Amino acid sequence: MGSGIDVTVEKLIVPTVKVACGFKVDEEELVRLVGFAMAPTSRDIMEKVSFWLIDSQGNVLKCRICDRGPFTKKGLFLHLTRIHQDDIRALIGDELRRALRKVTHAGPQ
Repeated sequence: MGSGIDVTVEKLIVPTVKVACGFKVDEEELVRLVGFAMAPTSRDIMEKVSFWLIDSQGNVLKCRICDRGPFTKKGLFLHLTRIHQDDIRALIGDELRRALRKVTHAGPQ
């Protein structure tokens, strides 16, 4: 494949995990990573994927992928980025391709 989609997916892994763990991702940071045009779509993708990464019951954070926990925010961030990077890459890639298909099939209006 080796496309621009793969590059964008790679850039979105850490910000997506940050969102999932409850850390803030500034709009400037997102624009710097993916560009002005892709920032809104990337934000939506990050929100969708982050839902599938953690299970939060009060202050207890658990990994939804492997059901490990409890974690602190920082501990969960490290766990997700070190252990589940490939899983997160696949989730982001699927969502990004789905979003781009919607745009390309919508056509000019």
